[in-house]
Amino acid sequence: MEKINTINLIDNIILLCLMILIVVLPVAHTTTIRSITLFLPLLLLCYKMVLTKSLELKKTPLDIPIILFLLFSVISLFTAVDFEYSLREFRGEALKYFLLFYLIVNIDFDEERIKKIIAVFFGANVIMVIYGIVEFYYHGGILINPPNPIYMAKSLHSGGGTYSTYLITIFPFLFFAYYYMEKGILKLLLLILLLFNIFSIYITHNRGALIAVLVEIAIILVMTILFFKKKKLGYLILIMSIIVVVSLITDKSFFRGEITNMFAKSEDKVHTPLTARLDVWKFTIKKITEDPLKGTGFGRMSFYKKYPQFRKKYGHMWHTHNTFLDIAIQLGVLGLIAFLWLIFRVLKINWRLARDSLGFRPEAQSEGKDRPALNQVQGSLSSRFKTYFGLSTFVMVIGFFMRNMFDDFYVDDSAMLFWFLIGLSVVLYLRRSHETFDSCPGI
Repeated sequence: MEKINTINLIDNIILLCLMILIVVLPVAHTTTIRSITLFLPLLLLCYKMVLTKSLELKKTPLDIPIILFLLFSVISLFTAVDFEYSLREFRGEALKYFLLFYLIVNIDFDEERIKKIIAVFFGANVIMVIYGIVEFYYHGGILINPPNPIYMAKSLHSGGGTYSTYLITIFPFLFFAYYYMEKGILKLLLLILLLFNIFSIYITHNRGALIAVLVEIAIILVMTILFFKKKKLGYLILIMSIIVVVSLITDKSFFRGEITNMFAKSEDKVHTPLTARLDVWKFTIKKITEDPLKGTGFGRMSFYKKYPQFRKKYGHMWHTHNTFLDIAIQLGVLGLIAFLWLIFRVLKINWRLARDSLGFRPEAQSEGKDRPALNQVQGSLSSRFKTYFGLSTFVMVIGFFMRNMFDDFYVDDSAMLFWFLIGLSVVLYLRRSHETFDSCPGI
C-alpha cells in the first residue's frame, strides 16, 4: 500500500512539473525553471522504475531514426569547425529534446492527465496572446502597412520569430479542440481564443508564419473532406482562409519591396530579406553538393564560424535560415536523411492514430462503409480524443516545418515544445486499442 501511495505521489509530482514546463517554455529567461521541471521528473521516473522493478524503456516507432540522427550528430563533431561549441550545442539541444520525448513516453500518462496538460497549455496561451496584443499596441504597433522598422509582437517570448513559431505550433490543437468540444460556453471561448491566435500571428508581421498558418488551414480543409461531414466547420475554415489571404494582399509590408526588386535592373536591385536568403541558400546547396558527407558541426553558429561573409554582408544571416539546410550543412546529407525519416515517421504515427481511432480504415472504405465524423465516432470518448490529438499533431508538424523553411526555430523552447507534443501523441499511439502500425519500430 505504501509503495502504491509513493508511486501515485511520484506521478502527481511529475505531472505538476510537466504542467509548469509547458507553461514556461514559451517564456523568455526561464532556463532554470525549465531545467528543474525537466530533470526532476527524470530522476523521479528512474526512482519509480526501481520501485516497480521495471527497468526496460518503452519501444517506439521513432527509436531507430532518433538513434541514427544522434549518431550522425556525434560524427559531425569530428569535422566540426569548433568542436567545443558543437559539443555544447549537442548536449544542450539534441540530447535535451529527446530526453524530454522519452521522459513523456515512459511516464505513460493516461488520457485524463494528458487532457489536463493540454488544458494548462491552452490556459497559458490565453495569457500569451492577451499580453502579446497589449504589448503590440503599447509599443505603437501598426496593423496595416507599418513603416520600417516594423514592430513585431513578441509577447513574453524572446522575439517575434519565436513567438510566431509558438502560435503556429498551438493553432491546430486549438482548432480541432473547438470541433472536439461539445456545445457550450467552453466551445465559444475556444472559438474566441482561436481568433485571437490568428490575429496574434498577423501582428507578428512574420511572413513565414502567415504562410505556415495558411498551409495549416489548407490541410485542415482537406481533412474536413476526408474525416468530417459538418458544413459549419468548412465555413469556419473558409472564413479563416479569407482573413489570412486578405491580410496578405492588403498589407504592403508583407511584400516589403520584394516584387518590385525582383523585376528591377541588376544595378537597381537592393538587398532584401528574400534576396539575402536566396543568396545563402544557393551557396549552402553548392557547399553540400561539393562535400555531402562532411558537416560543419552541430549548432547554427557553425555556419557563421566557417562562412562569416554572409553576416558581414547581410547582418542577420549567421545561419541558413532554413531548418533542413541547417541540418544538412551541419551534419551532412546522411544526417538530413535521418532527420527526414524521423519526421516522416512522426507524420505516419499521427496519421494512423487519427485514422484508426476514427474508424476510417482502407478496408472499411473498400466495403462501402461511410466514414464517421469526429463527433460520431462509435465507442468511447477515448477514440475521439486520440483522433483529435492525431489530427492536431499531424497538422502541427507540417505547419512547424513550413514556418522553418524561411528561418530556423527548431531550437531551444520551440523544439522542446515540439517534442513535448510529439511525446504525448506517441503515448496515445502506443495506447490505441488496435495494433495497425508496423510491428518493427524502425521501419
